[in-house]
Amino acid sequence: WEVWNEPDAGNFFKVDKEEEKPKEYVKLLNAAYKVAHEVNPKVKIIGGVSCSIPTSKWSKEIADIGGYNSMDILSFHWYSSIPNIDSSFFISQVILLD
Repeated sequence: WEVWNEPDAGNFFKVDKEEEKPKEYVKLLNAAYKVAHEVNPKVKIIGGVSCSIPTSKWSKEIADIGGYNSMDILSFHWYSSIPNIDSSFFISQVILLD
């Protein structure tokens, strides 16, 4: 299950203060992860779900406040305007989630 779509973009995930967005998203992610695993311990939770590459400020902020602890899969939407990046970065993110 994916928790929200592109919470880092525009008006998809509204909070009172824009700078609180990562913190509020991680709260939602923590709650969703807990409840989903109570219902089905084998469920996979997809988080991050950003509209930017995982090297972005958004991914770093949610990682720094513990968001990676409440997801099994890190998702991002790779739009054609995003330049190629070294795949070793993705391996490092997978290791963080393991």
